[in-house]
Amino acid sequence: MMRRVSVAVLVVVGMMWGCQGTRSTGATAATTMVAASQPELVPPYTHEAATTLYREAKYKQAETMCLKAIAAIEKEKGEKAWEIASPLDDLATVYLRQARYREAESIIARAESLLDKNNKEQGILLARLAINKGWQKYAMGDARGAEKAFVRGRDLIQKWQKDDSLVLAELINNLGLMYEEAAGPAEMPSPKRVTQARLMLYKSWQMRKLLAGEESYESQESLNNIGMHLLYHGEGENVAEMAINTLRKALEMSEKVYGKEHPETAMSRVNLAMALKLNDDDAAAEEQIRRAMPVTEKYFGKDHPDRQYQLMVLGMIEQGRGNYEEAEKYFLEAVRIAEVTYGPTHENVAGAVANLRDLYEEMNDEAKMKAAEKRAEKLRGKEI
Repeated sequence: MMRRVSVAVLVVVGMMWGCQGTRSTGATAATTMVAASQPELVPPYTHEAATTLYREAKYKQAETMCLKAIAAIEKEKGEKAWEIASPLDDLATVYLRQARYREAESIIARAESLLDKNNKEQGILLARLAINKGWQKYAMGDARGAEKAFVRGRDLIQKWQKDDSLVLAELINNLGLMYEEAAGPAEMPSPKRVTQARLMLYKSWQMRKLLAGEESYESQESLNNIGMHLLYHGEGENVAEMAINTLRKALEMSEKVYGKEHPETAMSRVNLAMALKLNDDDAAAEEQIRRAMPVTEKYFGKDHPDRQYQLMVLGMIEQGRGNYEEAEKYFLEAVRIAEVTYGPTHENVAGAVANLRDLYEEMNDEAKMKAAEKRAEKLRGKEI
C-alpha cells in the first residue's frame, strides 16, 4: 500500500500500492492499451504468479490468469468453493490499481463470503484479503472503514501465524497510514495518532527489510511512506531535507526493483515532486512530473487518479509561478478525472475542486472562487 498524497492536502488518488473506482473510461482505455501491447501468454494460476505479473505491470495477463482460475475452480468445485477466494483477491488487486474501485468492491465481498475465519488456511487468506478491502475503502474516502479492515486483518494473521510475515508487515504499514488521517478534511490528526503512525511505519519497514531484503518491493514501499510521513508530519529543523532524501532513496530503489519505465516508479517520482514543490524547488519538481506522466498514460490512459495527482502538482507549480491560466487548465483536468473515477457527486472530487477555489482566491476572481467553494462544501456534505 503506497502512500500517494495526504487527503487533507489534495485528494484520495488510488494511494495503496503493495501487492496492491467506478470503472472509468480511462480504466477501459488502459486495459485495451495494455492488452494490445502484452500478448495473452499467461502461466497457470498461483498467487505468486499473479503477484509477479502485477509487479511487472502486466495487468491484462494477471486479469486473464485470475479469471481463468476462477472459472476452472467453479467448474470443478462449485461457485462456493473457498479456493476461489485467492484468485478473486488477486483480481481485486489488479482492478484497484486500475482504479476500478466498485468492481473490486464486489469481488472482495464475494471472496470474503467464501472464507471461514475459524479455519487456519482460510483465516490467513482473509487477513491477506483485508489489505485489498482496506485499500478499496480508503480509495473511496472511507478512512475509518479502511482502518477497521486493517485491524481485523492484523488480528487474524497474528492469531494464525505467530511469526512475522510480509502480510503482517503490510497491514501494520497500512494501519500507520490510517493513523495519519484526520477525522475530516478541515482537521488535523491528533499528535498521539501521528506518533503511533510513525512507529507503525518504521516497525513495518524493519520487518520488511528482515523478511524481503534491503532492496525489495516491500522495503521500497515503506521508504516511500516514511518519506511522505516526514513531509507532512515530521518534526525538527532538518525534517524537510530528511523527507526529500528519503523519497529520493525510495525512487532510486523503485528504479532498481521495478525499472525506470514502470507505473510505480512514476508514482515515486510524483511523490518526490510533491516534496520538491513544497520546498520551493519547482524546476526539479516539474522535471519529475514530466518524466512520470508518459509512463502513467502508457499503462492507465488519461483518466486515472495517478494522472490526476500529477496534474494537481503541475497546477500548484504553475500557480506558484503566477501562470494562472495554465494552473487553471491543469486543475480543471484534475477535477474532470476525479468526476470520471468517482462520480461527479462523490466527496473525493472535493479535494480537486478545493485547489481551484484556492487558485481563484489568489486570482481575486470572487465569482469563480465562491462557486468552487460552494461546490466543494456541497461535495463534503457541508452546505454553506
